[in-house]
Formats: sequence, structure tokens, C-alpha cells
Amino acid sequence: MKRIVLALCLSLFMAASAVAGELFQYSTIDALLAGLYDGRLTVGELLERGGFGLGTLNGLDGELVVLDGKAYHVKAGGEATVLKDNALVPFAAVTDFSEDSIASLDDIPDIKALNAAVGKHLSSGNFFHAIRIDGRFEMLKTRAIPAQTPPYRPLAEVVKEQVIVKLTSTEGTLVASGRPDT
Repeated sequence: MKRIVLALCLSLFMAASAVAGELFQYSTIDALLAGLYDGRLTVGELLERGGFGLGTLNGLDGELVVLDGKAYHVKAGGEATVLKDNALVPFAAVTDFSEDSIASLDDIPDIKALNAAVGKHLSSGNFFHAIRIDGRFEMLKTRAIPAQTPPYRPLAEVVKEQVIVKLTSTEGTLVASGRPDT
């Protein structure tokens, strides 16, 4: 990676409507781990809670990326499309992104170095953080799980079917969330 700009947003975990500094989470990772891949929340309802975040779609169909108030479906294989408001979500975490700090990172050679560099800018291990990284990347690997059909198997089994795509010389935005230790 040559040059990236890192923007951080500190978010507290709250299950109320989106308010500055709050994170809305629909369902839990434990539900996905157990194979509960169908939800009732629509993308339209999710976007009312926040315009930045991550999740998945019913049937564990790839990745859900929310960026700048738009929801994208990233399918296994890497194709990204804008989602319709009526698409259903079994898991997601969103916030209204407003950077608390911005850092410029140069010559980050790999994901381990990126994690270390980002970790230096996080305020606390007790909070969730929304992380936006804009930049030009020499190489990225993305992954997504193909759509599943009932009866659903646990996530630990279906993750073995994930499709990994390698991108080179790519400009874009990485969307991440979590605590510094995750």
C-alpha cells in the first residue's frame, strides 16, 4: 500500500436510533455462528439508523457494505451492486460516520502493519470504532461467502466456501468496525 488516509469515528454501542456517537447493531455474531441467516430488517430501515457500516444479507449472501449512506451488496466473486431498500438483513452494524481524527499512513506493507498503525490511533479498547480508510492499494484480498439455502449450516462450516478475490493497483475505501483487539 502506498498512501492511505485513515479516518476514525468513535462509536458507543447503543441499540437506539442513530445519534452522533452511537452504533446500531441488528442481531449478534453468535446468531450468525449458529446459522441464523434470515432477518426481518430491511436495508431501508437499516439506512435510517446509520450511513456507514457492515453486515450481510439474508441467506448469508455475500457482504453488506454501507458507505456514504448507500448500501452495497458485494457478492462472492467481488461484484458490487447498490441494494434496493427492501433487501433483508440478518446482521449489520451501522453508525453515522463523522471522523474524530484523521491520519495519513505511508508505505504500509501488509495487513499486520496496517492493524498496528490503525491501533495506534484508537482511543480505547473499551469502545467500538468505525474505521474508514481511503487510499490506493497495491494489493487487496476480499472475501465473501456465497448465498446459502436452508437448512442452514453453522458459519464455521460455510466459511470454508468463501470466495477470495485478489485486487491489484486499486483505489477505494475500506470500511471496518470493531474494537482494537478484534
